[in-house]
Amino acid sequence: MLFSWAAFFDDFFAAFFEVFLVAFEVFFGAFLAFFLDAFFGATFFAAFLAAFLTCFTAVTAASLVASTAVVIVSIACSVIGLSSSISSPTVCMER
Repeated sequence: MLFSWAAFFDDFFAAFFEVFLVAFEVFFGAFLAFFLDAFFGATFFAAFLAAFLTCFTAVTAASLVASTAVVIVSIACSVIGLSSSISSPTVCMER
Protein backbone atom coordinates (compact mmCIF):
# COMPACT_ATOMS: atom_id res chain seq x y z
CA MET A 1 0.00 0.00 0.00
CA LEU A 2 1.28 3.41 -0.99
CA PHE A 3 1.41 6.14 1.68
CA SER A 4 -0.69 9.18 0.84
CA TRP A 5 -0.10 12.48 2.58
CA ALA A 6 -3.43 13.81 1.39
CA ALA A 7 -5.31 10.92 3.00
CA PHE A 8 -3.25 11.31 6.19
CA PHE A 9 -4.00 15.03 6.46
CA ASP A 10 -7.67 14.47 5.68
CA ASP A 11 -7.96 11.98 8.54
CA PHE A 12 -5.73 13.96 10.88
CA PHE A 13 -7.48 17.29 10.43
CA ALA A 14 -10.93 15.73 10.58
CA ALA A 15 -10.12 14.16 13.97
CA PHE A 16 -8.21 17.20 15.18
CA PHE A 17 -10.95 19.70 14.39
CA GLU A 18 -13.63 17.45 15.85
CA VAL A 19 -11.83 17.44 19.21
CA PHE A 20 -10.60 21.03 18.92
CA LEU A 21 -14.02 22.50 18.20
CA VAL A 22 -15.57 20.77 21.21
CA ALA A 23 -12.74 21.94 23.48
CA PHE A 24 -12.90 25.45 22.05
CA GLU A 25 -16.65 25.59 22.60
CA VAL A 26 -16.20 24.69 26.27
CA PHE A 27 -13.34 27.17 26.69
CA PHE A 28 -15.15 29.98 24.88
CA GLY A 29 -18.31 29.45 26.92
CA ALA A 30 -16.35 29.65 30.18
CA PHE A 31 -14.38 32.68 28.98
CA LEU A 32 -17.51 34.49 27.84
CA ALA A 33 -19.25 33.86 31.17
CA PHE A 34 -16.21 35.21 33.05
CA PHE A 35 -15.90 38.23 30.76
CA LEU A 36 -19.55 39.18 31.12
CA ASP A 37 -19.44 38.79 34.90
CA ALA A 38 -16.19 40.72 35.24
CA PHE A 39 -16.96 43.65 32.95
CA PHE A 40 -20.72 43.89 32.99
CA GLY A 41 -21.44 42.98 36.57
CA ALA A 42 -22.30 45.12 39.54
CA THR A 43 -18.95 46.92 39.58
CA PHE A 44 -19.25 48.00 35.97
CA PHE A 45 -22.84 49.09 36.52
CA ALA A 46 -21.89 51.16 39.58
CA ALA A 47 -19.01 52.84 37.75
CA PHE A 48 -21.19 53.55 34.72
CA LEU A 49 -23.96 54.98 36.88
CA ALA A 50 -21.53 57.24 38.77
CA ALA A 51 -20.01 58.52 35.51
CA PHE A 52 -23.42 59.09 33.95
CA LEU A 53 -24.76 61.00 36.96
CA THR A 54 -21.61 63.12 37.15
CA CYS A 55 -21.85 64.03 33.47
CA PHE A 56 -25.60 64.69 33.71
CA THR A 57 -25.10 66.95 36.74
CA ALA A 58 -22.30 68.89 35.05
CA VAL A 59 -24.29 69.42 31.85
CA THR A 60 -27.39 70.47 33.77
CA ALA A 61 -25.41 72.91 35.92
CA ALA A 62 -23.67 74.42 32.89
CA SER A 63 -27.00 74.83 31.12
CA LEU A 64 -28.58 76.56 34.11
CA VAL A 65 -25.60 78.87 34.57
CA ALA A 66 -25.60 79.83 30.90
CA SER A 67 -29.32 80.53 30.74
CA THR A 68 -29.18 82.51 34.00
CA ALA A 69 -26.27 84.56 32.68
CA VAL A 70 -28.23 85.45 29.55
CA VAL A 71 -31.17 86.70 31.64
CA ILE A 72 -28.90 88.71 33.97
CA VAL A 73 -27.05 90.36 31.06
CA SER A 74 -30.34 91.12 29.32
CA ILE A 75 -31.75 92.80 32.41
CA ALA A 76 -28.53 94.75 33.03
CA CYS A 77 -28.43 96.02 29.45
CA SER A 78 -32.08 97.01 29.67
CA VAL A 79 -31.54 98.93 32.91
CA ILE A 80 -28.57 100.95 31.61
CA GLY A 81 -30.12 101.49 28.20
CA LEU A 82 -27.52 99.59 26.19
CA SER A 83 -28.73 98.24 22.86
CA SER A 84 -27.06 96.87 19.79
CA SER A 85 -27.36 98.06 16.23
CA ILE A 86 -28.93 94.74 15.35
CA SER A 87 -31.84 95.16 17.76
CA SER A 88 -32.28 98.89 16.99
CA PRO A 89 -30.81 99.79 13.58
CA THR A 90 -31.81 103.45 13.84
CA VAL A 91 -28.82 104.03 16.10
CA CYS A 92 -26.50 103.77 13.10
CA MET A 93 -28.60 106.22 11.06
CA GLU A 94 -28.61 108.98 13.67
CA ARG A 95 -24.93 109.76 13.36
